[in-house]
Amino acid sequence: MLRLRGHRVVVKADVPGERIGSIVIPEKYRAQSLTGEIVLIGHQVTTVAPGDRVLFGSHAWSRWTPLGFPHLLVKEEDLLCVLL
Repeated sequence: MLRLRGHRVVVKADVPGERIGSIVIPEKYRAQSLTGEIVLIGHQVTTVAPGDRVLFGSHAWSRWTPLGFPHLLVKEEDLLCVLL
C-alpha cells in the first residue's frame, strides 16, 4: 500500500486532445496543459478526491512509476481546476 505525504496527488494522465469536455483547447496551449484522473491523494489534500478529473500545467509534475505503471506526481496547488 502506498501513502503520500503532504499536499501531493498522483494523476493518471490522459493523452492530450483538442477538447476537454465541450471546451476547445487552442493548438498553442495543448502541450501546455494536461488532464487526468486523480488516483491517490496525500493526507493534507482537501480540494480533490480520488476519481476526480483535473486540469494541470505541463511543467507542474514529476513522472512517477509505482509498481510499473506510469503516473504523474503533482502538488495540489498546481492543479488548475476540477473538470465536471
